[in-house]
Amino acid sequence: MNRFAQFLQDVKPQNILDVATGSGSFIGLIRQLYGDYRSIVGIDALSIAVRTATKNHQDDSRIRFERMDAEQMRFRRNSFDLVCLSNSLHHLADTDKVLREMHRVKKPDGYVLISEMVSDQLTKAQLSHLKIHHFAAAVDRHLGEIHGDTLSRADLLARLETRSDMTIVDHWVLDYHRAGESSDSEIQWLNDTIDKLVDRVTDPDAKAQFRQTGNEIKQYIKVHGFESATTYMVVLQ
Repeated sequence: MNRFAQFLQDVKPQNILDVATGSGSFIGLIRQLYGDYRSIVGIDALSIAVRTATKNHQDDSRIRFERMDAEQMRFRRNSFDLVCLSNSLHHLADTDKVLREMHRVKKPDGYVLISEMVSDQLTKAQLSHLKIHHFAAAVDRHLGEIHGDTLSRADLLARLETRSDMTIVDHWVLDYHRAGESSDSEIQWLNDTIDKLVDRVTDPDAKAQFRQTGNEIKQYIKVHGFESATTYMVVLQ
């Protein structure tokens, strides 16, 4: 976390926007590392996400959440010092539109920060996370939802370079590593998560295929354990 904390201390953002905020977990990370902000706004297209995030951060009056389309934000141009998108790039229907909007609402001297799980240089335990994520993405796509597979670091940088008018000014690995092996309760929770993904599929033939793949992932996790995959952070201006 040291590199991210140093970035926040160097930039000293006062007004922060978190796009596709979900439950507000990335805002929670910012709060752990940096407290000198004036305001943080989280936006998400889903009402349930806005309600959950609001509940999670109700102790800080400087933080608020709004239901909003990231492709058509209601904010004025040059509104934020820092605009973040965490683990959501692969969920976007139109990456170009969202990046253009993020560029539009950031101040001229502000920054856009992209935080994404990546697929390369992972340990065997981290590959468990990757396998589950790709499995979830495959289920979502089968059901007609937008959910891409995880990108490599090089592919992530290339996508941001070619699909944005901004310039990449820095990038690094978020240095988080957990100590200890996976507990039995965590393994059971992961198995239950895989089962819930399979249960979303209604077509019998597809369900059987997904169940077989899910069982193979369960076996892999049993042998190799689980650890969160590497997160890569990219700063644009």
